[in-house]
Amino acid sequence: MRLWTSKNTLLAVSAFALAGLALWLDTSDPKSLPETLSSQQTLEAGELPLTQTTSLDPELVFSKAFWRRIQEGDKVAHAERREWMDTGSRIAKWQWFIEFEPSADTLAWLATNPFTLAPQSALNANAKVEDWPRWFSHEFANHDLYQNANGRHLIAISLDEKSIYATDSGGGLDN
Repeated sequence: MRLWTSKNTLLAVSAFALAGLALWLDTSDPKSLPETLSSQQTLEAGELPLTQTTSLDPELVFSKAFWRRIQEGDKVAHAERREWMDTGSRIAKWQWFIEFEPSADTLAWLATNPFTLAPQSALNANAKVEDWPRWFSHEFANHDLYQNANGRHLIAISLDEKSIYATDSGGGLDN
């Protein structure tokens, strides 16, 4: 008698995925973070008023950016995550920026290209540099540059591998 079937596997994988999503949603509540700043500004996007929240918590930004925890040896210099919430406290759009000194473990992990970014010789024309924080570099001549096709997701690794700049943005619960 077979106790573990492909149907059971599918149910188990689905349960784990739902549990992971629930945990992620629970930890993504910006109101629970001590280093979160709420702006008084309300933005309009279509018909919905949006309220922007900015988090400067390096651990939160790193984990949302890379879907993993900061590794021993990673040293975050700057981190910022912006979220725009609709009137139902749902994330309507998000954007993050991070600058850090990577550990050997993080460099090895990024070398596997976990986000399937393409090497670039120059910054993608679609990158919205006007939205970037002042501390976030706009010059990547001494970096290996990787971007997705729409230019929003960028990872720039200095040639000496001592510094990484990364950013991405999207809508809703994309990340």
